Amino acid sequence: MKKLLVYARIYLLVGLLLALTIPAQAVSWNAAITQGLTSVDVLWDPPASTYTWTLNNLSGTPDCPYPDETVLVWSLQPFNVREPAATTPPPGWTWDDSSGAWQCYEIENEPDKYYTPPAIEPGGSLTFIYVCDPSGSMINPFPPDYEGDPINDIGFISHVAAVVPRTEPIDYNLPWVPAESQYGDTWYDRSDYTTTVVPEPASATALGAFGIPLVLAFLRRRRS
Repeated sequence: MKKLLVYARIYLLVGLLLALTIPAQAVSWNAAITQGLTSVDVLWDPPASTYTWTLNNLSGTPDCPYPDETVLVWSLQPFNVREPAATTPPPGWTWDDSSGAWQCYEIENEPDKYYTPPAIEPGGSLTFIYVCDPSGSMINPFPPDYEGDPINDIGFISHVAAVVPRTEPIDYNLPWVPAESQYGDTWYDRSDYTTTVVPEPASATALGAFGIPLVLAFLRRRRS
């Protein structure tokens, strides 16, 4: 009986240690911080049900509201989008839906997280293609207390890691050095985003047929 208790305690301890070492792949909307360290440029093509997301690391740039923060970006987690019919991550990244509860793009191999690439360096960006399944269910829904439009809005959370600024020139064969910030060594940033809709071919043709002559007429009037 004593041996069984000893083994049970050992298994419990091992299980606890394993649970603590498994990295968090995604996070709930309310567990992130809106810092403006990351932003996402969204290109939406309705006929193809396709998003093009460009994830930007704003640390180390004039647009960053936290000039003292230098971070790497490790993930892109979309909120309130249809489940994917297809995903195209950049090299070194993967689409992770293994957890079931949360789904996201993330760096594929754990040891690569402090290398750039695949991590997004300060001032850098990466592009992700996401094709929605029009009949699919919504993934990563907003919480009930979401203050925006839960029907038409989308959102993004990115896993970021504090690092020590590196001197020029950067040696990409070496990893960045982990650092500590007021939020810890890693945390999650809610990303600002801007959306551009790709016009349908008919709309684009109409724009070329009617819009351009109007612009030319306006310019001729100004010159006269």
